[in-house]
Amino acid sequence: MRVDVYSREQMLTIPVDPEGILISIQGPGDRFTKEVQLEGWAESLRIICHDSVPGTAGWDVDDDGECINVCEPVLFNKDHAEQVMDLIERHPGRRIFIHCYAGISRSTAVGSFIAMWKNYPVTYHAIGTDRHRNYHIHNLLMRRLREVEPGAFQMDQTLIVNK
Repeated sequence: MRVDVYSREQMLTIPVDPEGILISIQGPGDRFTKEVQLEGWAESLRIICHDSVPGTAGWDVDDDGECINVCEPVLFNKDHAEQVMDLIERHPGRRIFIHCYAGISRSTAVGSFIAMWKNYPVTYHAIGTDRHRNYHIHNLLMRRLREVEPGAFQMDQTLIVNK
């Protein structure tokens, strides 16, 4: 029972663990992440959302690797939070593999949430810290947890702001 957070490139080198669960986070239209194998795990979940927060424009990468603006960002939402929590509840004690494109923001937000919620050790393989986690994703997961487990955490101690 532990959480491992990777970038997409790192995840491509990790062999499938039939006892582990995988959370694969990708941006809309992200063709690269589809290379990560979703089959063979105890269970896998693909979440599609931009690495954005409310009030900011979404972005994507064109065929030349250039960042392009997307008018309407696809944000991590309550349904995504429920899917993550349900997946973890269905597989207590299993090793959890999480990745997004860079392994810095979206995946670290989900990984740090799971680590705090279940008291699992977590390793951030891409940058070694969750300092740059996407605060919108992390806070939404914490709010959803407070809805289903009202005494789990004090919100004023867990909400983080973008500094």
